[in-house]
Amino acid sequence: MTIKDIPLLILIFLFFFPNFIYGQRALPRDNLSYPVLVDIPTRLPATGFYVNNNNEIYLVTAKHVLCDPKLTFWDNKATIQSYSKDHSDNTPNIFELDLRALKIKGRIKHHETHDVSIIHIGSVDNKGLRLDKTISIVKASKSGITGANIRETIHYYKDVSIGNEIFVLGYPSALGIDKIPQFDHSKPLLRKGIIAGKYEDLKTIILDCPIYKGNSGSPVIEVTRESLTKFKFNIVGVVSQFVPFDPAWDNKNFKQGSFYDNSGYSIATPIDMVVDLIKELEKSHK
Repeated sequence: MTIKDIPLLILIFLFFFPNFIYGQRALPRDNLSYPVLVDIPTRLPATGFYVNNNNEIYLVTAKHVLCDPKLTFWDNKATIQSYSKDHSDNTPNIFELDLRALKIKGRIKHHETHDVSIIHIGSVDNKGLRLDKTISIVKASKSGITGANIRETIHYYKDVSIGNEIFVLGYPSALGIDKIPQFDHSKPLLRKGIIAGKYEDLKTIILDCPIYKGNSGSPVIEVTRESLTKFKFNIVGVVSQFVPFDPAWDNKNFKQGSFYDNSGYSIATPIDMVVDLIKELEKSHK
């Protein structure tokens, strides 16, 4: 073997052992604690995640998870559940939200054009998390909740790179059959894919990653290489919907009815819209 062969050997090693340069883990441990289960009566449980901005804590989720197209809440109550970044502590953090009361206090903000909403749930000080008075604690872990720092862990739409690897973390509650349990629906699942494209007309991100009902509101984490051995993991968007495939195109000669299937692609709202909502909400409370 000569010196000229070394770069080739490095590339081969990185191809077959990519997790080595991630520090033996393809995703940082605290990222696994981002997903929040959002449970609204009469609705299929969905997903959200916490973000921290200037020690203010917000729940982020898809707008359609909370309300109908006329912005009427599906229900005035919601239960949210998450886990701490201490994975030895299996105690969930469970809070009950009074959505109507939060709306009256101006703690909820919906984006006008994109499928995303935020809820201000409280703030952090030297004594820990202080929840809004309309929010009650059902159960709490010793380590508390995990929120992504909005100033340090995001990538704006303009910086999102097509072809980069992504992870989607959420609660695909529509999967599985009740009588044949295959996984714990109270724990989040991960999906892996890539940034497939960017739709400039609507300012949305297209993912080559299948999502299902319940994944709405999930954080999308982009993996960006900074050097040969250093990677960054940034939240770039919020899962909104899957891209359907219409088999009627194949079946039109058989005169079958049209129905829609999951194409394996999905749509995410850029994190930019979340930042805009936080700025608007904070400005209204100054």
